Order: sequence, then C-alpha cells, then structure tokens
Amino acid sequence: MRGRVVCVLAIIAATTLPGCGSSSASLDTHSSPGGAVRGFVNAVRADQLDAAREWVAPAGREQYAAFFRQAKLLDLTVHFRVSDFSVVSEHVEPDHPDRAHVLTRGELDVCVDGPALSGATCSPFQGPESGVAANGSSDDDYVCTREGGRWYISIDAPLPLPAQ
Repeated sequence: MRGRVVCVLAIIAATTLPGCGSSSASLDTHSSPGGAVRGFVNAVRADQLDAAREWVAPAGREQYAAFFRQAKLLDLTVHFRVSDFSVVSEHVEPDHPDRAHVLTRGELDVCVDGPALSGATCSPFQGPESGVAANGSSDDDYVCTREGGRWYISIDAPLPLPAQ
C-alpha cells in the first residue's frame, strides 16, 4: 500500500509541475533534431547563452564559448534576435542515422554591440544552406548530430565578430 501511495504522489507531482507530464510540455528536447534546434533558439531568445551552449554539439562547444570570450575581451555585448522562427521539417540522413537536417523558417540573427561600434551589428545566424522563401522569410538548414542518444545543433563555422 505504501508503494502505491508514493507512486500516486509521484504522478501527481509530475503532472502539476510545468513541463512535466502535461500537455503543454516544451518541444525543446534532445530526443529529436528539431527539438535540439528549438532548444537552442529558445535559449538564445531568452538571452540564456550558457543554457544555449548545452544544445550545441560537444565538438562545437569550445568554439561557441571562444566566440563569447573574444567578444568580452573586445568589450562587445552579444545577443540574438529571433522573429517568426519555426521548425518546418527534420530529416535524418538514411546513410548516417546520427546526422540530420532541420529546415527552419524565420529570422535568427546574432547581434554584436559595443562602445567602439556605431550601433548593433546583426548578421543572420544561418545553417549551411539557406535561401529566401516566396513570402520573403528566410529558410535555413541546420545540421544536427546525435551523440549518446541525444540530438544537438552543430556549429561548424566560427561566428564572425565585426572589426572595430
């Protein structure tokens, strides 16, 4: 009987905590490529840049952290601008089941500002293939990799810092 009570209490707690067992649970998850992209985008949208790092593939985390260290050394602030962003589709490569492409629509820009700049400089934070949709919104193809059963967004190229 005591075991059933503990189990029932655990179920009640899980269904009343935000995002735990509720129908409004977040779509940010490492269990799918699209979830990894959403997790990264939602973290940078909220200016939670350290949390965003956890959505970056382990192989790219040092590069991600180095970008922010360099910006700090140059007395620059970095933020992301997100507008009308959504995941359109995801496709796991048949020959490489730990690699996927996530097609997104909307705007995701990385913006840099600092005393030596004449205002914020924003550049598209794009996947390896991008284009412009018929409605003028940009489409981006982000590569994701699965490591240890968890999906991450891959950042292969350095993010550019503006010359001062």
